[in-house]
Amino acid sequence: MNAWTAKAGTRQIARLLCLIGAALLGAELVGRFVVPRVSKIEARVVMEEAAAHDLRATPGAPPATLIVGNSLLLASVTIAELTRQLEPEWHTQRFVVESSEYNDWYFGLRNLFANGSRPNPVVLMLNPRQLIADNIRGAYSAFHLFSAADSVRAGVRAGLHPTIISGLVLGHFSAYCGTREETRKVAFQKVVPRASELAAVLVGSLRPAREIDGSNLRSESARRLVELSRLCAAYAVRCMFVLAPRLGGTNSEDLIVIHEAERAGLRAADLQPDDTWSMKDFEPDGFHMNPNGAVGFTAAFGTALKAALGQPRHLRNP
Repeated sequence: MNAWTAKAGTRQIARLLCLIGAALLGAELVGRFVVPRVSKIEARVVMEEAAAHDLRATPGAPPATLIVGNSLLLASVTIAELTRQLEPEWHTQRFVVESSEYNDWYFGLRNLFANGSRPNPVVLMLNPRQLIADNIRGAYSAFHLFSAADSVRAGVRAGLHPTIISGLVLGHFSAYCGTREETRKVAFQKVVPRASELAAVLVGSLRPAREIDGSNLRSESARRLVELSRLCAAYAVRCMFVLAPRLGGTNSEDLIVIHEAERAGLRAADLQPDDTWSMKDFEPDGFHMNPNGAVGFTAAFGTALKAALGQPRHLRNP
């Protein structure tokens, strides 16, 4: 190989590296700036994430109530109506990440608190299965919820392979890696315009989940609720727990979780509306509330939450 051939080969490699770098940069810019503009879901998550990080205790201002959860919260609580119920005594902020479960929010709240967010209180909504699940929502949670270090801890707790855990760390720093699931979803919906309706039909065709073993639910929920209570106490943040509404109303699984939440020092029992929800309140999947159900649940939950919050200190008589 002569000198000219060697230089030509070097130039080709340099061009290839430049192309790869440009492609990666383009993908990163798309994930960080284009996807939130195209995807309503991503735009909402980005907005709510920023607002949750900005919550601070300001003298003379209403305390901030942060309500976090997944699509069950999104479907069952009309945030505009809840805000109206709690104003002007309380400022209400919601933060929803679809398909999130306990570990997503435990490490997510750790990150919020460590970065100075101080809601008072924080209210977590999950169902019993989501409370005791080991899952996390992968790189999406690493990007929106976790710190870099907790991306590793969450991956280990979820029992993920080290290769996948390294992807979580990359997802924490990279919008492309963290949001590519949402990017694929947006692209699929553009190709199949009624994809969400198809998904609802498929979910609705699934058999109802079997009951959880009571002893396992009691021990696991107790451990996690105590862990959550200690996290919030370390940052002087009040914490409340509310179970997502279920078809038929509160059942034995819910009662176990409510009992363990109260034992852990979290307000729970008085937040749970005791209404019996019927199929007319739910989507065909029998899992997510429809707008009709959300009206009833929001009204009941808002009344219970306002009573549990009490009167803020800045409005009390001296």
